[in-house]
Amino acid sequence: MNISDVLCVRCKGYRKLCSLTNCPILSQYKIQLAIISNIKGRIVEGSTPPSIIVGESGYPRVNVMVQVPPGIKGNRAKNYDDPYNWWGILNLEDIIRLRSSLLATITKANIHNPWILYDKEISLSAVSSKPVDTYIELRRVPEPILRFDSILTPVGPRAPMEKLKVVENPKISKEIEKIIWDDLRAYEAVWRLFNRNIDFYTIVRAFSLGLLGRIRRRRLIPTRWAITAVDSIISKNLLKRLREYKQINDYYVGFTEYLGNKFAIILHPQSYEFTWIEVWHPSSLWVKKSNKPIIIVNRERPGKGPKYVDGGYMAAKTGVLQYLNTIRRRAGVIIIREVLPSYYVPTGNWHIRISAYKALELNVMKVNDLNEALSTIARKLSVDVNELFRQIPSLNIKAQKRLNKYISS
Repeated sequence: MNISDVLCVRCKGYRKLCSLTNCPILSQYKIQLAIISNIKGRIVEGSTPPSIIVGESGYPRVNVMVQVPPGIKGNRAKNYDDPYNWWGILNLEDIIRLRSSLLATITKANIHNPWILYDKEISLSAVSSKPVDTYIELRRVPEPILRFDSILTPVGPRAPMEKLKVVENPKISKEIEKIIWDDLRAYEAVWRLFNRNIDFYTIVRAFSLGLLGRIRRRRLIPTRWAITAVDSIISKNLLKRLREYKQINDYYVGFTEYLGNKFAIILHPQSYEFTWIEVWHPSSLWVKKSNKPIIIVNRERPGKGPKYVDGGYMAAKTGVLQYLNTIRRRAGVIIIREVLPSYYVPTGNWHIRISAYKALELNVMKVNDLNEALSTIARKLSVDVNELFRQIPSLNIKAQKRLNKYISS
């Protein structure tokens, strides 16, 4: 959280000095205590939503966290890890409440031996199309800890696992079942599954849990790494496919807002170019000391990759490229992500990927030129757009005929 520790100490959760309606620290702690109090002894029963995370600490012997909502079984469990159905419906507090209610049971595994999880059907439960009933014996009482991450969805209270038994047969799609035993490179397997409409996070779990790749070389992959890797594989292939399509001839603007994040997207006539601009407002997540917005720019051109690669950038890129492939057109892309103070804890980068796509799918509109595009997004964003571009010398946008003249090299 970005709120000053001093402020929290002065507030103690009831004076609301941070201006939030509810104290997020106390709310999360109360939810977790309620979950822990409902666990009788060391036995937990529930369904995997599915929600399984491979950690990275201690690599190559890593934590594998099987997350279960205690007492929740069947389709009700799916809502605890369902980003596509969360988007636009659940608010930040709803998502924290759901994720706080999951118990993360932990076992250790060597990354070189993913088959031990397969034999116990743990990895199969992770790619099941329906939640799978699970019986767990804990080694000790869970600890009420909530962990936030910029790539992963929040992880709730946790406890070491003594024993886990999948008591229901996982329901595996034919595409997943076949590819588990295909001796394909992981790169090819990810792309094949994507083309067969397997959802992004099922692909990530299959990749992370060692169900994809050359059979004798399979490994467990930490989930954070797997998400960015799958984004990279999908976006790279989508970009290749764009070469087959015609370039757009007009300017388009898309916009959406969700979880304290605003996304404004400009599509412009160009073969392909991707410009990512993040504006982090004072008192928003990670911005503790600055009294003015923090601006980050990343840019990708044909034959020249971005300055850096991170999860948010790759997620947004995948979302936009999916849209361009849907309409079968090439375009230059400018995305402005504006992060407001109301985004006070990270919930993972799933919402960036979906928001980038939804901003175009739901709200795209044609405009006459770049000036109109900029004036349109200026009415949507909190930041001063003219001042924003004045602070980015590498862009130097001015009213000219073509965008490659607006942006200096």
